[in-house]
Amino acid sequence: WISQVLLAKEDWGHIKRVLSDGGEPSLYHLDRKPMFRSNDSHPRPPLKLQMSSLDSRKIVVRNPLTAAREELVRVQVDSPNVLVRSPLGEVVPHQLNPLWQEGQDGKMAVQDDAFELLFLASLPPLSLMVYSMESRSELPAESDLSTIYSSSAVSGSSHFLHKPLPRGNDVQIENARVRLQVDGRTGQLQHLEDKETGRRHVLRMTLGHYPTEPHETGSYLMKVVSHDPSALLGIPLGTELHRPEVVIISGPLETELAVMLKGKSIVYSWKVLHAGSEATRESPRARRPTGLCAG
Repeated sequence: WISQVLLAKEDWGHIKRVLSDGGEPSLYHLDRKPMFRSNDSHPRPPLKLQMSSLDSRKIVVRNPLTAAREELVRVQVDSPNVLVRSPLGEVVPHQLNPLWQEGQDGKMAVQDDAFELLFLASLPPLSLMVYSMESRSELPAESDLSTIYSSSAVSGSSHFLHKPLPRGNDVQIENARVRLQVDGRTGQLQHLEDKETGRRHVLRMTLGHYPTEPHETGSYLMKVVSHDPSALLGIPLGTELHRPEVVIISGPLETELAVMLKGKSIVYSWKVLHAGSEATRESPRARRPTGLCAG
């Protein structure tokens, strides 16, 4: 039989002293210290990592597969002045995305004290890799910040560049492998193109409405009553009374296209990766963040 034992550092030092001295284990006193922190020291749920000018936070990334992989890791931080280093101390590619909140005027606004940090982790097979996040005094490079494309004005943080997006025009996002096109009038995905094979897949998107039965409760009583977005929204989709809000967040590692319906009560999005195991190496033209075509 095989027994797998996890030893603390103090335990291993104690065993080495016993083996080298040839003495009795009972002659040595082992002062055991707790190996784990109390759960009370961690807030629940974790909101974001608090970074100060002297802090260095560690993030452990695990790869349980027998093949090497590259993955995007997402962390919420409270400052944009963050640097990510690999286990070898090298600076790794990263991207800062905005986090959203509702402004005083009811429109979407960018949070000024919270950000989403993405970085690329290279993981050997069956590995645990420790990445460190460090605060830095200088502002992040412009290439590390996402660009916001929106058909309406965006208030809040001044860290991100905002560019207008023509309302009602069809919108495309792409990487080296795929190109997606969204109808600017309805916010629905029209087609997906495989750039490696040249095949274009026409898609039809539906929204399901799952209300509860009258005078009943419980999720098991829900059923689809309509696949028509107009019934769900209460007004015809794509009309002047209801134009979906389309927002694109584009950066060096990832581009996301989000569609908001009925205010912000219904939100769905698509993401294309520019780095990692799911994305191939691409030319600068292939990594173009957005393409606009007349609707």
